[in-house]
Amino acid sequence: MSEDSTPIFADAAIIELPLVAAQPGIWFADQLSQQKTLYTVAHYIELAGLLDRMLFSRAVSQGLSEADTLHARFFHGVDGPMQRIPLQCKATDIPKLVWLDLSSRADGRQAALALMQDDIDADLLADGDEPLYRHWVIRVPDEQGKPVWLWYQRYHHLVIDGFSFTAITRRIAEFTLLSSRINPLANRPLPLSVM
Repeated sequence: MSEDSTPIFADAAIIELPLVAAQPGIWFADQLSQQKTLYTVAHYIELAGLLDRMLFSRAVSQGLSEADTLHARFFHGVDGPMQRIPLQCKATDIPKLVWLDLSSRADGRQAALALMQDDIDADLLADGDEPLYRHWVIRVPDEQGKPVWLWYQRYHHLVIDGFSFTAITRRIAEFTLLSSRINPLANRPLPLSVM
């Protein structure tokens, strides 16, 4: 491993690889751009009904741990841009899911959308030390004042494409539904509606 190595997971073996497929183009465009938000994708999904925080947090951590490219760190190597990927990622290695509760605010949904937009407008540095993704769950009131959950996801395009974005979301939903069948505290599946 090179000297400028950024630790990803303290106890994980790391492999260094050149960028592949569309990654070099995204990397160079990102490095040349003053705006570090151009190569990110984001969406939110509204979850209605009961949501077991512990169960959903575990599902998100498990789903994210299975996608090795999400944990890559990118850097300028001797022969061009490179990426470091941990050979193994456990669910316990994933940063904790961010939970926000805006359900007591009449403008909770608008405030949540503003928070998401602020994050989308914030830099997500391809060559930084932070994960190149965000996951938040924000509790807001619906039109009748009942609480619903907005599951916000943002990724840098270096680590995910459109197909992978949907696949990871689907995988996390599968973990949630499977766990809810096992866990008596979460006794009904959550209807998902993509916004």
